[in-house]
Amino acid sequence: ADALKVNNSLTVLHLSGNPIGGIAIAEALAINTTLTVLHLASCDIGPHDAIALARMLRINSTLETLFLFANNIDNEGSIALAEALETNTILGTILLQNNEIEAAGAQAFIKTLSVNTTLRNLSFLNRLVPLPLLRAINDIMGDPARLAAQEAARVSGEGDTKPALEIPCAGKQE
Repeated sequence: ADALKVNNSLTVLHLSGNPIGGIAIAEALAINTTLTVLHLASCDIGPHDAIALARMLRINSTLETLFLFANNIDNEGSIALAEALETNTILGTILLQNNEIEAAGAQAFIKTLSVNTTLRNLSFLNRLVPLPLLRAINDIMGDPARLAAQEAARVSGEGDTKPALEIPCAGKQE
C-alpha cells in the first residue's frame, strides 16, 4: 500500500480475491493522484475498512471506479460510503452487490443520489436489500433528468491509457 502513496503512473489496480482488507489501501489513496480504477472484490472488506474507504473518497480526486462486491460491508459501512459520495464529484461507479447491506444502507444511497449526479453505476443486488428499495435506486439512476445532467457534465475523450496491475489471488498458481 505504501507504493500507492508515491505512484505516478498506475491507473488501474486489481487486488480482487486477496484477503487484504481496505484500511491501508484507503490511507494510500487519500494521497494518490493517479489511480482511477480499484478492484477490491472478495478482499475481506468489512465495516471498518468501508469507513476508511469513505474517508478516502472525501479526499481523493482521481478514483472513478470502485469494485467492492462480495465483501462484508454492512449498513454502517454503506452509510459511510453514501455520505462520502454526497460531496465526491469524481466516482462514477461503485459496485456493492453481495455484501451484508440491508435497507438502511440502501436508503443512505437513495439520499445521496438526490445530491450526487456524478454516480452513473451503482449496484446493490443482494438478498438483504428489499426489492422496493432496489427498484427506487434503479428508478433514480435511470431518471431522464439525471441522465441529461450526466451527459452534459461528461468530459469528451478517454485520455491516455496507462498500465493496469493485477495481483493474483493468494495461493493462485499461474
